[in-house]
Amino acid sequence: MTQLTPRLASTMAEVDAVHWVVYRNVLPVLVFAGIILNVLCLVVLSRPSLRSTRVVWYFLALASSDLLVCVFHIPVITTITGCTFSSYGEAYYFTHFGWTMIGVCQSFGTYVIVWLSLDRFIAVWMYEIYPKIQQRPHVKRNRLLATAMACITFHLVYMVLADLTCSTEDEGDEECTRGHWISVSGYQYQFEKTWHKVYCVIYGLFIRWFPGCLLIFFNASLVVGIVQGRVNLPVGIKTPGRSGERKLVIITIAITASYILFTFPIMIYITGFAEALPDRCGGNHPKEVLRAVGNTLQLLEHVIHIAFLVGLNSRFRKELKILLRLEKRADDDYCHEQDGEKEEPKSRSKLAPPHSFNTHSTTPTPPTLTQDLSLSTADVAVL
Repeated sequence: MTQLTPRLASTMAEVDAVHWVVYRNVLPVLVFAGIILNVLCLVVLSRPSLRSTRVVWYFLALASSDLLVCVFHIPVITTITGCTFSSYGEAYYFTHFGWTMIGVCQSFGTYVIVWLSLDRFIAVWMYEIYPKIQQRPHVKRNRLLATAMACITFHLVYMVLADLTCSTEDEGDEECTRGHWISVSGYQYQFEKTWHKVYCVIYGLFIRWFPGCLLIFFNASLVVGIVQGRVNLPVGIKTPGRSGERKLVIITIAITASYILFTFPIMIYITGFAEALPDRCGGNHPKEVLRAVGNTLQLLEHVIHIAFLVGLNSRFRKELKILLRLEKRADDDYCHEQDGEKEEPKSRSKLAPPHSFNTHSTTPTPPTLTQDLSLSTADVAVL
């Protein structure tokens, strides 16, 4: 059995049952599952048959951010979200980078979903300009790089402005062996100061509420597009690009719905209940219960994205079965893998007329999405 130092044992004794159950029992299971599942997701998405598609960059970026979120949760677990520290190094890391690195990865993943939703929104409602946007060189790479830099910049203040002190100020006790470390992260440092309140509002708007509103708008529009038949195939016409577009839209809506559902509790806590509590680890605080539940659901959201790809993406599901040796690759699959699974544009005579109508809808089928197979099939061949 692991022996604990007296200082560490006494600090652990002050941790209430909620913190102990959530951060030492529930979150470790989610972190372990998230690391395994997101690594699998990255491996499958890196297969040649999927990697050749344009849209796969978004899913690779999302899976990478999900994996990093799970990894950066490990210090949160070992310290019980800052309630106990085994060394100065652990306390220093948690104070300056513990939650801020998680915040960087979470906000990056959120904006990846925003970019994915924006592309699908344009493809459904502004299909005339969709090929022009997608044909710009490195458009997705530039979006992701700019997003990553913006997310890091927004969190720099919280990384730098934090405070770590010892509960006792005895000379010669640099390791704080006679007391315990008191961590004040950037989210709590100078919490009552005007600058902190102003920056907290700006941070909340751009990191949570603004992308959340964009996601609701884009995906509500996608739902309307599905109802109006803008995403459905014309009757009797089998066009791979449109079929893939429909599946991609459904996956986008599912990922967005899970984001809104699982991040809503922590957004409510941060917006209306977050405050600096001196005895938050051992006191009876209902707000800390809401925080623990919110953190758990938010982490769960970064674990389940692979479920949407497995359930809604037949090619992803097939590649996963092959990777797990549950299914053998057929001979024609090797051929597709060698050529990157890129389909050549078909002759226009085999495509739907420019103004084909779905008999179940009076909305004209967007001509660009049915005719420009050189773009649309490459964009959604992953599906």
